[in-house]
Order: sequence, then structure tokens, then C-alpha cells
Amino acid sequence: FVVTKRGAKNVLLVSQSHEATNTALEGLLTLAEHTGDPIDVVRVGEDGVLSSNIMHVGVTGLQQAYRELFRSEFKSRVVALSARLGLSRDFVAEYCEVMKHVLSLRDDIAEMSRKLNLTPIGEERLNSEARMNSRRNEFNAHVSRIVGPDIDDDLSTSIAMVEERLMIQHGITNPSAVERLNKLVRISREWIDVLGSESGNFAEFLARTRTIVAGTCVGVGRWNLGVSGNTYDWVVIDEAARATPSELAVPMQVARRILLVGDHFQLPPLYKDELRVAAS
Repeated sequence: FVVTKRGAKNVLLVSQSHEATNTALEGLLTLAEHTGDPIDVVRVGEDGVLSSNIMHVGVTGLQQAYRELFRSEFKSRVVALSARLGLSRDFVAEYCEVMKHVLSLRDDIAEMSRKLNLTPIGEERLNSEARMNSRRNEFNAHVSRIVGPDIDDDLSTSIAMVEERLMIQHGITNPSAVERLNKLVRISREWIDVLGSESGNFAEFLARTRTIVAGTCVGVGRWNLGVSGNTYDWVVIDEAARATPSELAVPMQVARRILLVGDHFQLPPLYKDELRVAAS
């Protein structure tokens, strides 16, 4: 309601436990589907604490979705820039398609070779060599389709031969334009790698850009999420009566407005001294 009717730009939805957070978020997603209101949500926290119904809005699920979307649109996005690069669309399309495979295989082979040098002689090393040789054969197959059977043993040289042959086939005579295309391809591949790694801190990006951020009272305070540096139009705390004052303080400090939801007959999170004395 506060997002669709009152224009709230961001909402932090929290609860004291993972189960309560998951249940609240499941209800929110069901309501949004029923009303047809589009909402962008992220559930922060480890994958193991997420229910199956909200895995797709977890950090890992969203990260994989972003990566696959960027990967699938990579070629079309670069081809759309072909005129600005001063290159033909056909050349850019084939160049991207070929380089997508050979550059990925080159990186795989280089990483396998590095690990192989650290592997002692034995069955494990033999298996590693077999996997690396398989990737090398795959690399050679892609390269040979462009340059023919004469392939250089050096991977970088083979890739340079592919680039040169593609330029000849498409009548490209502007090396500087191809170099700009190379940089664009390299930046795109680096972005795909970032989307696939934890070091890129994608969780913080989602916590800053999603309209609704959900997590536990304590979980949203993790430093790597950056939630403490944000300000939310609304902070909704479900099952508030079950949370301790210190747990409530974590999300409340980033709120413009706060909504506490709970049962005033709920058992308190802490026992009073009188009850502890009586029980003892």
C-alpha cells in the first residue's frame, strides 16, 4: 500500500526470525501477484535460511538472473553499438559470437594450467591434464573454423589470428575500431564475472536499489549489506513483540517511519526477574 498508493520509494521489512520474515515476504509476493502490482524485492541472508517460495528473490537467485540476462543480451547490446564503432553489424555479431567462446576457453585453460602446476604427480594430476586437454581441443575446434587447421600453440597468438582472419573476411581496415570493440567485449566479460562472484558485493547493490528489502532484524545490520548507510521511507517490523530492544534498534535507526506489527499478548523475548526467581 505504501509503495503503490503512497509513493514510498523504499521499504525495509524485517522480523525477529527467518521463518517469520519468509512468511511475511511470501504473503507480500502473493498479494502483488494477485493485484498485478509490479514490485522489486530482495531477501537478504544466506540461501539456507530462505524458503523455497522466495529463493528467486534471494541475493543468489537475483544475481544469477542478472548474469543470465546480461549474458543473453550481450551480443545484441554490442551489435547495437556497431555504427558508433564504425564497424559493420555482421562483423560485430560474428566477432562477439566467436570471441565469447574462445576467450572463455582461454581463461579456463589458463586457470587449469595454473592449478595443474600445483597438483602432485598421480591420478588427480592425470585427470586434470585430461580435462585441460579436452578444453584445449574445444578451443582448437573454434579457432580452426575461422583460420583453418594451422593453429599456433600459443593461445594468445591463435586469438590474434582469429581476429585478423575475421577482419579480412569482412573487409575491416580500421584496427583502432576493432580495438575499441575489444575493450567493450572485455568490459562486458568482466561485468559477467563480477555478477558471478561474491567479491562484487552484489548484495549491497540490491539493498540500495530494490524497493523492498527483507531480512531479520539482526541480519540487515551486517556491514557488507550497507543497510545502515541507507534511509528507508518505511521500516515494517513483523512479530515486533518477540524482538529484544537491541534487535529492534538495528532496523529502526534507518527509518523515516516505523510500523510495528505484533501481538501485545505475545510472550516477551526476555523473562522478567520475578519470573526467573519464581522458576528457580
